Amino acid sequence: MKDNQAVQASIPKKKNPQVQLLGIDESVSKDDIFNSILSQNEGLEDYSESIFTVKFEKNDRMGTKFAVAEVDSKLFRKLMELKKVCIGYSSCPVKSRIRVVRCFKCNRFGHCQRDCRNDTTCASCSGPHDTKNCHESGLNCSNCTWVNEKRKGRKQEPIDSNHRADHHECPQYIRLLRIVESQYDFG
Repeated sequence: MKDNQAVQASIPKKKNPQVQLLGIDESVSKDDIFNSILSQNEGLEDYSESIFTVKFEKNDRMGTKFAVAEVDSKLFRKLMELKKVCIGYSSCPVKSRIRVVRCFKCNRFGHCQRDCRNDTTCASCSGPHDTKNCHESGLNCSNCTWVNEKRKGRKQEPIDSNHRADHHECPQYIRLLRIVESQYDFG
């Protein structure tokens, strides 16, 4: 067997969190967002050296736009505390942007539709059809049903699956959200 002295292990570095800024006037350029936040909001003078990188911006249906920015943990905590910031002539809500990826074809977590190799599954009843074609009255989360099959084999108590696969109170969604959040540096 060969000597593995070249193999190195390291602790993964946590990512900077992201914020979503809503209701930004379309005339404010991507490069001016952070300068506007610093100059138009009291108590943010000490954050001029903070990381603020706009990842993308997109126009919304209201005639304004929203932007997603990567920020450092210190600025993230301050923006979450403020909840709204002035940008241009608008008071813009600030939200945390931590996402759990869910496929719109099979409704499983961890991949998106374009990469899906699974069968189509309804988000409402977990049947083998597209959600928009569902005529069932009952709710059944496909993710929790799948976990319950695993739990049955281990003689564990089942979890509640009486909800849609896209429900934000889904036990599997909450579990994965905690895992995703553990990968970010919130300070």
